[in-house]
Amino acid sequence: MALVSFREYISECDETRMVAAEYITGKGLFQKWCIFAAASALFVQCRLRYLGVNPIAGTMLGGNHADLPILKSNKRLNGIVHKIGEGDLIGPESLVVGKYKGTEYIFAALADGRIVRIEGADEDDDDDMRWSTVIRTGEDHFLCGKGGPADTTDTERICGRPLGLALVKRSTVDPRATSKQQQDQDVLVALDTLGLFLITNIYHEESTAPTKRILATHANGDTKPFHLLNAVQQTPDGSLYITETSTQFPRRRIFYAAHDAHPTGRLLRYTKANGVDVLLNNLYMPNGITLSHDKESLIVVSGLQLLSYHLTSHELNVFVHAMPGTGDNIKTMDHLPSGEKLKCYWAALGSKCAAPFCLLHYFWNKPFLRSVLVSLVPYNALLLH
Repeated sequence: MALVSFREYISECDETRMVAAEYITGKGLFQKWCIFAAASALFVQCRLRYLGVNPIAGTMLGGNHADLPILKSNKRLNGIVHKIGEGDLIGPESLVVGKYKGTEYIFAALADGRIVRIEGADEDDDDDMRWSTVIRTGEDHFLCGKGGPADTTDTERICGRPLGLALVKRSTVDPRATSKQQQDQDVLVALDTLGLFLITNIYHEESTAPTKRILATHANGDTKPFHLLNAVQQTPDGSLYITETSTQFPRRRIFYAAHDAHPTGRLLRYTKANGVDVLLNNLYMPNGITLSHDKESLIVVSGLQLLSYHLTSHELNVFVHAMPGTGDNIKTMDHLPSGEKLKCYWAALGSKCAAPFCLLHYFWNKPFLRSVLVSLVPYNALLLH
């Protein structure tokens, strides 16, 4: 739905209000309630048009689930999880681990537009961990990272907001890499509101500053730039598979995408020879992505579901029908959090959706109620659910 300026909609709403006021004069109570209901409905329509939201009944691959999953609270992570960089490492989204000259490093994408390198992760004492900025994907503004999950300062478009990260060999992604030294370099591929970035010299080798370059701003055949690139996974052939969570809503308004329920997400593939191609359209909020243990499929987070995309047959199937929450990142692992060896996947949940109640589940097949909810409830309040 095309967005029109807020002033036009306010004007339209004012006209509705004035017409309703004229009819209320001299009418009975029943007529007043009818006019009030009509004016309220018009206001909801007005508000939804301004927000660009048009809720529909939600659908899930394999059919909607009737019962909510159960998520029991536990203390399995007590004593083995420690907070790092509180107050400075703001809103870390994606983490990748690299090793250089015998030292292990963690790279993290932050909400203020920074990509940082953390050292000391392989040491016993967490207090010895230290970090430094590798590079910024956007500008350095004093409000960067200050807007919270809803980006109330509206600075992500200025500061950047790196989401997905991948640590790869430069020869697999950079068509400009010519020398043997360049081709062997570890580089970061970062997904941001501004596009697909290539970041070189990430270990500050020989005191040369890291550099960034945009590999792609839109998919082949598209006239508009990417909207919300989210996660990235490289396969053995060097291809980068990328999720675009929404082609309509930015990250700062991602809950509107959830309640709108239109599947506008996509699965993309980047190669250094062909750029970015669209593999799948009409996905509901694809987010995290990882390579299966047999390396034949991709596991893709899609709302409450995990989907499996076969790299050869290109078939899309349900891997997990309903998780106890909306999925975010996912990693292929060979052990449980306890350390026990087991091939598995670690999936992070952005919000809980489990028994006995989940707002998203309750409203899933009720687009009218979601319309009222989105139009009347402030966005920050929606984040609490």
